[in-house]
Amino acid sequence: QFRLIGRMFASAMRDGFMFPLPLSSSFLRLAQSSINTTTPGCSDLNINSAKKLSSQPCSPMVDQSVASDEYSCEENTPTTGSKFVSHSHSPTSRKSAVNDFGYLLDSFDLPRPGFLGGEIFAVEQYICKELNKVDAMRLQEIETEKRYLQIAADRTFVRKAFGKTYECSFEEYFENRTFVDPLDPSQGAFATPLCPGGHLREVSIFNVCEYVLLCKEFILCTGVQEQAEAFRQGVSDFFPAHHLRLFTG
Repeated sequence: QFRLIGRMFASAMRDGFMFPLPLSSSFLRLAQSSINTTTPGCSDLNINSAKKLSSQPCSPMVDQSVASDEYSCEENTPTTGSKFVSHSHSPTSRKSAVNDFGYLLDSFDLPRPGFLGGEIFAVEQYICKELNKVDAMRLQEIETEKRYLQIAADRTFVRKAFGKTYECSFEEYFENRTFVDPLDPSQGAFATPLCPGGHLREVSIFNVCEYVLLCKEFILCTGVQEQAEAFRQGVSDFFPAHHLRLFTG
């Protein structure tokens, strides 16, 4: 399907026709890149860390499973069994979107609140940001846990993050949410997992930043690579795909 769209787009360009194709600027940047199996999706996301996490099995229904003795959100940084994971890969500033692979995506290419999948951007900006502040205080674990739970129970979350007129906390909004494709309403065994056994693991305030990390990799990278590459191949059937760099989004 995306190859056909690419062919239609390239054919219209070749023949001088206007082609009303509502491509997002983010997808266009991916299509302008040289997509391959190692293409990162976010310039501010540690993809190696995300892939390391996504290759690990998820322990069912436990908040601290990600913080095992084997790995944590920080690449190559072992943990000591604490339920708290590092949130160092939840950035809020946009970095350069160009590297050896071409144009890449970052957090600001995520759907905004109010659109499908917009809750990932909202959680990163309003929850992970607050958790980062708590972590920076270097409090004792019992106090850190208390602050985390306060953030999770704050019923102004939806009003602040989504601009809604009603109140709803993070823990209420993410009830029954699991480590699977965030756009899949089933959130069950048949949804695409973000890590092995993802449907068995619930999202909580203690693992939400890891969840955001894996969602970003899925939405901005692995979940759209094949579509972007198919579009490029369709364009390549008519003219070299690198000419897509002439277009801006």
